[in-house]
Formats: sequence, structure tokens, C-alpha cells
Amino acid sequence: LRGAFYEFTYAPVLSEFAAAIERGVDVRLVLDLKVNEHWENVRTPDGTTTRTWVESAPREASLRALSDAGIPASAVVARQARANDLQHNKFLVHIRKGEPAAVWTGSTNVTLGGIHGQSNVGHHVRDPELAAGFLAYWEILAADPGARAGMTRGEVIRANREFEAAVDALSAVPGSRSSIPTGVSAIFSPRSTPAALELYADLLAHPDRLACATFAFG
Repeated sequence: LRGAFYEFTYAPVLSEFAAAIERGVDVRLVLDLKVNEHWENVRTPDGTTTRTWVESAPREASLRALSDAGIPASAVVARQARANDLQHNKFLVHIRKGEPAAVWTGSTNVTLGGIHGQSNVGHHVRDPELAAGFLAYWEILAADPGARAGMTRGEVIRANREFEAAVDALSAVPGSRSSIPTGVSAIFSPRSTPAALELYADLLAHPDRLACATFAFG
């Protein structure tokens, strides 16, 4: 199993991963573990503000949940580059007999609220070609690409462009709706141009019959 997740704290799910590891399943999880702790001025009900220390999120909550579940550090790949960005991944690739066989993905964070409180979706797609694409994307993420603290401006630009170029190479953005292939397609991010966003806008603004999107907090 190869997964990448943002918030990762829902104990029933984590316990299943821990049990799989105990059975000998090869599990590697890329998790958003960036350090972004900071002081923040929080407004209280009486209108005053209180200076409050905010722990790294989702890092600290995920680390506590991993420890509670007994998931070993060897199963976790820390995503720490691009500390100001959400590493908002939610997917799990099933590799069977050495080959990617299926992928679970969608809008669902592995949290109590993400699973039981919000209007999220999860798709279990049994498509080896699609799973292979997600596995290739996972391998990019596992290298923790992108800019890091301490880099010069030039190094930041170069590191982020290299990340975007690697993602661009995984899948081309269809030039128009007529060139979208039949079946299920994946377009990964971040990308070097707004072409994907422009395609999404066109699909939503001019649907032939129906356009659907997930708005978990609506």
C-alpha cells in the first residue's frame, strides 16, 4: 500500500493500517508533517485578543494519532517542503503482486469530521492504469520536492519549478473537452500553467448535461 494524506487522525482507520503492517503488508504513507508552529492573536468573546501559541498542524495531531495506533516511523514519509502550502493529498494505491491494481481517492481527510461530519466522497477505482499514475505521483511526493526554509530566492524558484515539471510530465491536460479520453482521467498538481483550472472552468460553465463537484463544507 502506498498512500498520501493531509490530516491523518481517525483512530479506526489508523488501527487498520497498523494491523496490516503487523500482518506483514508493505505500507508507506506520505503525510503532511511540516513544521508551521507560530504565535497568533486570538479574539475572545469579550472583544479582547489573547496571544496564543499554535502548534504545527496537521503535524502534531497526526504524530499523536500515529503513536496511539502503533504505526511505526518506518511506514511514514514526512512531507515537509513547501511549508506554507497544504499538502492536501488523499489517496491510497493498492499494489498487488508488484503491480498497481487500484486506487482509493476523493475529498475525504482521515479525521472524525472528514468521515462523519462533512459531505465528502471517496472513490475506489479498480483501474491498473489509473493506479499506476497515482503511484508515479506518490513517488514524486515521497522525495519531498519543492522549496525549503533556508533556500535563496533562486533556489526556491528552481525547486518549485522542478516539482511542477515532474508533475506536468505525469499527465497532459486535455486541450479541450472533446479531447478528454473515455474513462477515468487524473490530473495531478501543482502544475506550471493554469491550463487545468481553465479546463475545469469550461467544463463547469458549459456542461452538455450535468456538472458535479464536491463542496464538503456546504
